[in-house]
Amino acid sequence: MRKTHLSILTIALAFGTLALSSSALAQPVSDMDRAAARDLFRRGVELQNNGKFEGALDHFTRANAVVNAPTNMLRIAECHAALGHLVEAVEMYRALQRYPLPPNPPPVFVQAVEQGREEMKTVEPRVPELKIDVAPPQVPTLTVTIDEQPLNAALVGVSRPINPGVHKIAASAPGYTRAEQTVEIKERERKPVTLTLISTGGVIYGPAGAGGSSPYVTISGQPGAAGATPDKPPVYTTEERAKAVDLRSRTSIFLGPRLGAAFASGNYVVSGTSVAMGDIASTGVAFGGEAGIRFARLFYFSVVLEAAKYGDKSEGGIKNSASSFLAGGKFGIITNPDGFAFLGDIGVGYRSFSVEQTAAGVKRNTDANSAEFLVGIGMHFKAGNVLRLVPRIDLGVGSFGSTGTSVSGSKLNDNESHALWMLGLGGYFDINLDKRADAAKSAAAMPPPPSLP
Repeated sequence: MRKTHLSILTIALAFGTLALSSSALAQPVSDMDRAAARDLFRRGVELQNNGKFEGALDHFTRANAVVNAPTNMLRIAECHAALGHLVEAVEMYRALQRYPLPPNPPPVFVQAVEQGREEMKTVEPRVPELKIDVAPPQVPTLTVTIDEQPLNAALVGVSRPINPGVHKIAASAPGYTRAEQTVEIKERERKPVTLTLISTGGVIYGPAGAGGSSPYVTISGQPGAAGATPDKPPVYTTEERAKAVDLRSRTSIFLGPRLGAAFASGNYVVSGTSVAMGDIASTGVAFGGEAGIRFARLFYFSVVLEAAKYGDKSEGGIKNSASSFLAGGKFGIITNPDGFAFLGDIGVGYRSFSVEQTAAGVKRNTDANSAEFLVGIGMHFKAGNVLRLVPRIDLGVGSFGSTGTSVSGSKLNDNESHALWMLGLGGYFDINLDKRADAAKSAAAMPPPPSLP
């Protein structure tokens, strides 16, 4: 865009606004207002030349509200374009082209109109377009918004100009879930967006039809509810009831940590001698993580990693320090993934267990490994849209085969059964992989169909 020296533009505005004094028929402008508009324009030019386009736009807009002149309109369009308001810029350029020049117009007015025509040729092709489609089509009482501003229903399915940037698109209708998308569109881009509404299978309320027909209308398309009266609630089939109730998420992935107290019981072989776990390891702390996938709504498979550091035990001048590490896989069930529920799982894992003994400054390590049968139980709490808390007890049962080395250097290979416990709290993020959870949110905000409990 061409820049004009500040003093020249100031003089141009002065001449332009003076020229308007003879043609301002609707609302004559006083000399004081005209001087104020001229000062607003001058300060706007200073801001624009310094790259402060928001402030400049405000000054030019105020000046134009007092004296509508091509010089003001050109500057308003330039500031909009600099701020990325391409749609507003093009509309102002077009308004500038339609400006009714008086007979023998001031040269600065003619120059502004011509300059605006040339600048629009470069700005207009930069305007992106967005096409919004909604499925299913022809949904009654449909509402579509762009950045919380309503879109005329006639423009659904039609490409429309939009400013570049990030925009939030949403669609809603009674009896359907709300659909939302956040899209980023760049200059010159032509982007289609489809919002899919999911029927809740419930009832919407509309105006009564001719002859006093019912305000109840089924969205599922099933007969039976239509034509009912408020005094006689619609009768739903078993299939309709199932559709109305089963709106919860069926598939998700989850990931989270766990922390708790670690306990050891059973026996362990140290230096060829079987000793009770309680003699070498006291209550300690266990920590780890779990990741998995939930399917068929109630069932899940997960992978768990867990490390434990047990409390030291000293006996007969020997200090014992024990630790373990577990890796395993589990299959489980959550009776209600969307709220308070019972949780249980079983699986298999592989655990390593290490004991370090220190006596008279001499350290001796014994390592053992074991496959384990895993079982866990707990309670499941929904603490937010995606956060779950799980107080739980986990048990690993197996038989250690010692692979350590005795003081004499001989290999140890003895087996002793054991049971290792973890009592603690797990937490994970549940990320839905289908759209049924969104349906549940929408359905929860709607009154249930009259025939449902």
